[in-house]
Amino acid sequence: QTKPNASSKTLTVREELMLYSLLAIETYNMITSKGKIPHALDFWRTHGDSLPILQALAYKYLSTSPTSVPPESAFSTASYLARKQRSRLNVQTLCWSIYLKDKIVYNDE
Repeated sequence: QTKPNASSKTLTVREELMLYSLLAIETYNMITSKGKIPHALDFWRTHGDSLPILQALAYKYLSTSPTSVPPESAFSTASYLARKQRSRLNVQTLCWSIYLKDKIVYNDE
């Protein structure tokens, strides 16, 4: 397989994933051969322009929240859903309920 060329055209998600795989392995091998520890944000600073779709996702999911509100909200939701009156929920159902509560957006909000 050949490397997709980012400069000649806009890459599809599939092509970006292929290029990411090649770049990640190459970068990892280069960094670890020098005895250093690889850092994800360094990778995206270096290669992000070649992978714009994946870069947007990486920055969204690799960044930390500037406040403690999301974790506090998750614990609050968990304590509400796991209260004594709902003690028959199994662990998996409770986990999915907490996950979905965070992801579902209601029209009235």
